[in-house]
Amino acid sequence: MKYTKFFITCASLLLLNGCLEVDDDNAEVAQAINAQTALIAEQQSSEPSVTFHGVVVDIFDDQPVSSALVSVNVGTETFVEEVITTNGAFEITKLPANSDIDIIISSENDQFLTRVFFFNTGDSTANVAIKDLGLLAVSEPQDVQITVLNSEDNSSVATLELYAYSHVGTSSSMIKYKHSSVYDAVNEQYNIRVPKHINTVISANLDADRDGTIDFIPESSNYLYGTDLSISSANTINTLTLYVEDNNDIDTVIPDVEYRVSIVDNNTKPIVTAELVLEDTNNRLVKSVYDSVTEQHVLSAKFSQQITLNMPAFTDNGIYYQSASITLYEEAGDKISVYTSGTNSNYSYDIPNAAIIELALVPNITSNVSALEVITKTQEIDSLDSSFTVFYSQGISIPAESISLVSTNGFSTVKGSDNADDFILPGTTLFTGGLNMPASHTVSLNNTKLKITPASPLILPGEYKYTVSDVEVNSTNELVDIYDDTLAFTIVNSAEVFDINDVKLDNENFTTNGASITMVNTANQALTSSDNNGNVYFYLPTSINSLQNFTMRQLSVTEDNIASTAVYNFTFVDNGYVLPNSYGTVKLAENENFIYEDMQINVINGSAQDDAQFVYRASNYYMYMSDNTATSANTVSFEYLYETISGEISAGVITLPVQ
Repeated sequence: MKYTKFFITCASLLLLNGCLEVDDDNAEVAQAINAQTALIAEQQSSEPSVTFHGVVVDIFDDQPVSSALVSVNVGTETFVEEVITTNGAFEITKLPANSDIDIIISSENDQFLTRVFFFNTGDSTANVAIKDLGLLAVSEPQDVQITVLNSEDNSSVATLELYAYSHVGTSSSMIKYKHSSVYDAVNEQYNIRVPKHINTVISANLDADRDGTIDFIPESSNYLYGTDLSISSANTINTLTLYVEDNNDIDTVIPDVEYRVSIVDNNTKPIVTAELVLEDTNNRLVKSVYDSVTEQHVLSAKFSQQITLNMPAFTDNGIYYQSASITLYEEAGDKISVYTSGTNSNYSYDIPNAAIIELALVPNITSNVSALEVITKTQEIDSLDSSFTVFYSQGISIPAESISLVSTNGFSTVKGSDNADDFILPGTTLFTGGLNMPASHTVSLNNTKLKITPASPLILPGEYKYTVSDVEVNSTNELVDIYDDTLAFTIVNSAEVFDINDVKLDNENFTTNGASITMVNTANQALTSSDNNGNVYFYLPTSINSLQNFTMRQLSVTEDNIASTAVYNFTFVDNGYVLPNSYGTVKLAENENFIYEDMQINVINGSAQDDAQFVYRASNYYMYMSDNTATSANTVSFEYLYETISGEISAGVITLPVQ
């Protein structure tokens, strides 16, 4: 039945307002409507709701912003529109429980860039649950100009769409809030605005025609992440010029290969119900088709260096077959090495490289209670999304708590003032080695393929490890913890852009500019640290991984307003090898007690540097100085020379204050 907009509007008014004046003939209708309205009102008043409150702060100093506008979307509907904060504070009431919401923080005077936070309102055990969102950080904007030039003729590449994200949480609506570039045809550059003090990656898809092959190759591989142009720490850049090469002819170099595989039982009879799958060069899943004439399973994909054909576990005529795989490696002399796993008798052999490759597979017959095995796994993380994949011998389920991704040389910090219910006493801080990173997982291919993916890109250099603990075997509901479904790997992150101004000098004396870095410890006990002389250390950013060579030559020293000449040479990066050791930094009071558990990285507590999981630190053995202050100059002047991995050379002179 169709209804007019007029009828729908009137009906809505009836339900909302409760009654209308009616003739006596319509009294029964009015009475029914009023009863229905009362019932709806009663239901709405009894439905649990959630109240959120929080404070919008500037991420630069964690201070409340002077003014902000807060809007809330529930699904596709606007629930609250532009509520004005008071000293950064806001409160949103009557939010529906167990609902995904978008909280949009914007500025009415462009003081900061709009940022969105994705939350779930959670349960409400009472009629109204009040929940504290804490501090919602925003940042002033940074305008970035990026020029992309074709290296052959220096012509501008104007066909890219550059974008960045700065949201918090996950949501399918995140695309609505991305920061997009505008191309300036006059100046032949892309203009994009990103948050200045929030680490931001600017990306652009280099595969415009979606054929699996990028259209442009950056001259520096530091700016290539899978099929995307990727500029890390873009919020620290004002202008950047990138050179790219055309890559339109690569498809003619790598043709498709046809794989024809005979899958047979122990009596050499073809098994029709088996299936082979592989991931092509664009990470798309390709499934086999059975050729009844040749009795082979057939699939096609490009072959470059290595490819794996996976056969998920299956049942045929009451017989249970476990998973199997065939991996092919490209060898010298136009030869391919073939390795099988999970088969009746695993084997390896060599075959000629050809446009059609014919193989055979005899899968294992197994009972439902057989031991679970890892048939194959990725030996390196996926370059596109840093994911890890495991292929099991039979169908499994993975409890969420069994999946972990840990930064092994990272650390967690628990301060005595964090929680009154923990066992860390005030005045004490506990450092524990290993930092858990959020990750999600999916299971596919008859529940035999597990893929684990980080919740956000891994941009922090260092050592990481994927681990899968208990796995539930679907056929027996048994929980087992098997060997070899782990992967340790290293993130170098050489795509960051190095800035010489990020190099700092610090005497680690618990003061900066002559004042204590922290006035009280976690027991709220006051202690004023003295600006004593201390050994001077270089603090260097992780972006030195983008350098091929980096040296500094000390020229002069001003110590307590007295200048002198002191020449020393320091090498931080030598032929791509980073020489300084890595450290963590946490600002704490000098009278704090420290406990360390299973640490793989040393943590510096007395420096003026921001809290960080990973920085590089090197000693200036020749300097023993106090802080640089307004009344007492303590600075060191250097010549510097560095070369990026792409071959760009920069030189100059810089004077660094001792912090």
